[in-house]
Parts: sequence; C-alpha cells; structure tokens
Amino acid sequence: MDWPSQSPDAKPIENVWALMKQKLQGKRLHSVKGLSNQIRQIWRSLPVSYAERLVESMPKRCEAIIANAGDWTHY
Repeated sequence: MDWPSQSPDAKPIENVWALMKQKLQGKRLHSVKGLSNQIRQIWRSLPVSYAERLVESMPKRCEAIIANAGDWTHY
C-alpha cells in the first residue's frame, strides 16, 4: 500500500493524544510530576471500547488514505 509512512491518519494513537490534550486544556499544572499524574489519570479513564473503536476503524482509515492518494482524510 502506497501512502506516507508517517501519515497521522494511519495512526489511531494520534486520536488518543488529541483527546488527552483536549482533556488537559485549562488545567493548571505546576510541575512535570503533576502533568505526568494527570496524563496517567486520563489514560486510565479511557474506556476499552474507545481503543476497540479506534482499532476497528483501521480498514476504513486505510480505504480513505488510498482513496485520497495519501493525502489528508477526516481521520
């Protein structure tokens, strides 16, 4: 399959990072340790079903990447 190897559309973890960033917005963190604790708390709170949906979306992600010749997709 030809597409950019670094395409974020092909990496469901990018959705997780975006969600975590969204959940961290507006939080007043005063240390790296505080940030680390918040990240861990958010990570643990993510439902398994969220990860399952991301993995299950891979065939559609690949189809969208191919259809757009490796260009941007809505993922």
